[in-house]
Amino acid sequence: MSTTQITFPAVPQLPPSAAPTTTQARTAGWFWSLGDALLPGPCIRSLLDGHGAGVPGLQRSLVRLVKMSRDTHLPDGTPLSKLVYGHLLDTLEKDSHCLTADLWGIYPGHTGETPMLPVLSRYLQDGPLAEDRYLPHLLLRHTPAVKVAYARRRGSSVGFTNQVNTVHLNPCYRELLQGRRVLILDDFCTQGYSFEWARHLLMQAGAAKAICISLGRCGRTYLRQRLVTNRRCDPFNSISYRDEDFLADPVTLSPCYPNLQQFRSDFLSHSAVTH
Repeated sequence: MSTTQITFPAVPQLPPSAAPTTTQARTAGWFWSLGDALLPGPCIRSLLDGHGAGVPGLQRSLVRLVKMSRDTHLPDGTPLSKLVYGHLLDTLEKDSHCLTADLWGIYPGHTGETPMLPVLSRYLQDGPLAEDRYLPHLLLRHTPAVKVAYARRRGSSVGFTNQVNTVHLNPCYRELLQGRRVLILDDFCTQGYSFEWARHLLMQAGAAKAICISLGRCGRTYLRQRLVTNRRCDPFNSISYRDEDFLADPVTLSPCYPNLQQFRSDFLSHSAVTH
């Protein structure tokens, strides 16, 4: 596994605090949250903002970690993965809603890979992300999706069906998912397309609840998707829907900056090398 030694300069102050969705999520330490794991509807959590907690260079290192399994050593020798995944596991343990999860899986990348798993697996322990609860290849990318970053560079955009028509559940888990509370982990959440499709698939498959966790959160608007057609498909096989089959309900929430500030302080404490 390749590593890189980096040093970061001083950072500007973060914006003032804004009210999070729930007291439980705020207390646990999430940066952004939507919904309740004990109630109907989406339950979404994000650990950090997508811009590196206001630290120049951290966003790039975070992207390398979760998308390419390339770890970075901080100036005091601490692997970035230990700080990020340790923070994730601690936050999950503090959120009693997330502790209700029976099983967990990773949302696949645009070609079907799960690049965060090799490094994340070093830190797995008892709790919501226990190894014996992990379902390999729970979500199958049967057709490559358009990578959002590439589309943006070309001046185009992708819609919800970029996920809908390229991912289905693994038929091996057809019976296991019945009545279970399933946690889905992904690298970044922007408009919520991946999480909304995972949620739709799991609920159609008979799961009791889908709890979706991302390491990074970009933007403040989450698009909750509603199926507005009577046509139903098997969640364990490839599916073909049209954009007009879904209606997006935008949900705008304020992030909790003190929780992000705590991560940034921990990060900077490892970056401040005394000579």
